[in-house]
Parts: sequence; structure tokens; C-alpha cells
Amino acid sequence: MAKATHPAGIQDDLASALQPYWNVRHTVRGLLEDIDFLLFDWLLRDQATRDVKGDLLEIGAFQGKSAIVIGPHARDAEQFIVCDIFEDSTRDAANDEENADSYRDLTRRSFEDNYRRFVPRPATIVQELSTNIRDHVPDGTVRFAHVDGGHMYDVIKADVESISHLLVEGGIVAFDDFRAQHTPGVAAAVWEAVASAGLLPICVTDAKFYGTWSQPTADETRARLHGWLAAHADVRTGEQSVHGHPLLLVANPRIWTRRRRVRALLPPVVAERLMGRQEPYLGG
Repeated sequence: MAKATHPAGIQDDLASALQPYWNVRHTVRGLLEDIDFLLFDWLLRDQATRDVKGDLLEIGAFQGKSAIVIGPHARDAEQFIVCDIFEDSTRDAANDEENADSYRDLTRRSFEDNYRRFVPRPATIVQELSTNIRDHVPDGTVRFAHVDGGHMYDVIKADVESISHLLVEGGIVAFDDFRAQHTPGVAAAVWEAVASAGLLPICVTDAKFYGTWSQPTADETRARLHGWLAAHADVRTGEQSVHGHPLLLVANPRIWTRRRRVRALLPPVVAERLMGRQEPYLGG
């Protein structure tokens, strides 16, 4: 009997170096939606294609779930810099309370053990508060930044300000938890930067806001990204305008799983009743 195959999906476009990790991504603790895994990879490869040069930066690493996606994209002359306090105190009561509640297993050793399982070249660790990142990373040297550190308003506002200086022309930033119920400070700081500090949106997913401070980068990246996503029927997209800026909304892909195979065999009405509600409107 011929071996069963699944339809080609957007995950088949991943860089070959990330395929082994994709297949076992659930073995590393942390939260990273599939669409963000795929977008990190696509954006970093797109920058390389356009010869955008600069280091890669992650603020807030936990146990390495997203760092393992970013790190392999550092080219020979580039660093992947990870800024996290790990087990240290932030010396801020609210921030320490959040860490104690949500990141009990946050240690440098657990991060490094996970990271070296998948990425041979070690990351450059800055075990320090993100508010001091500019003491360690020169302005205008970062092409991609992922910000997933403290969620208090004052912390993320400082992170937004730092990233605006650290990015190279053509650099892109992803802010995590920009819309979660428990992180209103992130939403306030990110949208405030869109309204008054020149941050330009590219796209949003369920969890992350992607943007830049370069108008050509925002427009051109959004157009290329839309073209890539349009070629994949397993990803829904929409577009809205926010504060006068076009914004691409990107849903999680329909990864071909056992659950999805079962659903494909059911009549649509039965599938909706058994397996979930209609998907929300994303815009035109």
C-alpha cells in the first residue's frame, strides 16, 4: 500500500535548517504560534535575499522556543544576541512578581541546554535588564528584533524606544503579547508608538505585532509577504487600515493534522458543530 501523504502546506517552505526543529517544536517549553515560527523564518530569509545586514536580537528568551528559530539565520559576520535576566532579579517589584508567576523555570542553563540541541553556534548572552540593552548593543546594528520581555507598560515603552535606535535602515521588530488580556501595557506602548513615535505596522498575528521605522521597508515587506501568503490556501489573511497605515492580518495556518484530516471527511455543517465556531472576520 502506498504511504499516505499530506497536502503541501506553508510549513514546507521553511528553511531546511529549521525543518528538524519544526518537527519536534513541542519539546521546547514556551509559547510560539506556528504562524510566528513561519513568519520569523520568512522575514529573516527575505532580509538576507535583500542583503539587509545586521545582528539579530531577542529580548526575553525563556527556554529558547523562539530563539531556536532566529539563531540559525545569523550569517558569518552577524551575532544573535539574547537579552534576558534569567534567574536574576529585575529589582522591580511588579516585574519580579510577573516572572515569579509566569516564568518559574527561567534559568540561563535551561535556555542554553535547549538552544544547543538545535543550533551549533552559541548565542551572545546579555544577562541584563532590557532597559540597559543600548549599553551592550550599538545603535543602528540590528536587522531583526523580537521583544518578549517584561510586559509592564514602563518596561515595554523603554523597549520600544531602545529598538527604534537599535534597528538598521530596513530593520524589523516583532512585539509579543500586543493584544493579550494580561498584557495591556504592551498594547498601550506599541499602539502609542504607532500613533506618535513613527512605528509603522507591517502585519499582526494572534500574538505578535510586526513593524519597522522605515516606510519603504513597511510597504515593500508587506507587499512581498502578502504575495507569499497568497500562494498558500492554508493561511487566511485580511487587510485593515489603522491610524492611516495599511495592516496585514495573518491567521494561523491550517496545518494538516489528524484532527484536520477527520474534519475534511465530514460535511461542513457537522464539522462546524463538532470542531469549532466560524472563524472571525479579518478585514477585506
